[in-house]
Amino acid sequence: MKPQSFIDETIYDFQTIEYSLEFGRTKETIPVLLKMLERVRSSGLLPPSFWGQDLCQGMKIDDFYAKIKELARDPLAVSDKALEEMEYRQYIGQLRSLVFDNIYQLRQSLKSPSQKNIELALLVLSASAIGACLAVMVFLRFFLQDLGLKGDFFAGQNFERHVSSGYSKTINFGDFYEMDAHMPYEHSSARWQGSLLVPKDGVYTFFLLVDDGTRLYIDGEPVIDKWQEYDSVEFNKTMSLSKGEHDIRIDFFNDRYRSVLRLYWSFDNHPKTIIPAWNLRHKH
Repeated sequence: MKPQSFIDETIYDFQTIEYSLEFGRTKETIPVLLKMLERVRSSGLLPPSFWGQDLCQGMKIDDFYAKIKELARDPLAVSDKALEEMEYRQYIGQLRSLVFDNIYQLRQSLKSPSQKNIELALLVLSASAIGACLAVMVFLRFFLQDLGLKGDFFAGQNFERHVSSGYSKTINFGDFYEMDAHMPYEHSSARWQGSLLVPKDGVYTFFLLVDDGTRLYIDGEPVIDKWQEYDSVEFNKTMSLSKGEHDIRIDFFNDRYRSVLRLYWSFDNHPKTIIPAWNLRHKH
């Protein structure tokens, strides 16, 4: 199986499982969960050590897989009470976190070209152009490394406990694990800060698609403030901006289940698009 297909199908299965749990159809998740675990096993895309990780109460993922295979023989015969007693939801939540940690690493390994690849390509150009190549390589090293915004990620919906920091080229996330591998999948928050490079004087419209809550600040002023739970809702605000650098900050929180955050803009004849990395800089 191709890695990207594996990633997409696994994410879809977890979304199906979560929606079923949300609407009280717990037993319907068993065959979906078994299918997902069998795909993970047969793909060989996750490391063998994945199966030896603890879920909770000393049960390893491999043990949980065996338990799900047993339940799947006759899921209708399994009572909701029995699933509740075995803390089924807790197991699924922890499994989701561990699977998505590995998917994040897998997705990172698929990204190309990397900065190293760019530099290597420059270095193997003809000797007659080596001086120019080195100059471009230095430019790329110092230019590309500043692209995107610095993100800080927290446990708690109001930045209660800092868990990690990182850099995001764009604000274009379809779920929490795309934001940061260490970010909790529920009751979590994040903040991205840096500079927005405005290409020319004009009127700009900013769009934020969010699930659950978000705030957008430009030059310290609130532009969009929707700090409550929303289910994949888009908000927008139009404003005038001068050419050059402007401070930008995006806050986000997720209560539970799916997380979405996408930041777009449009101006003049420029259609609505995700704000590209070229227009975002982080500060050292």
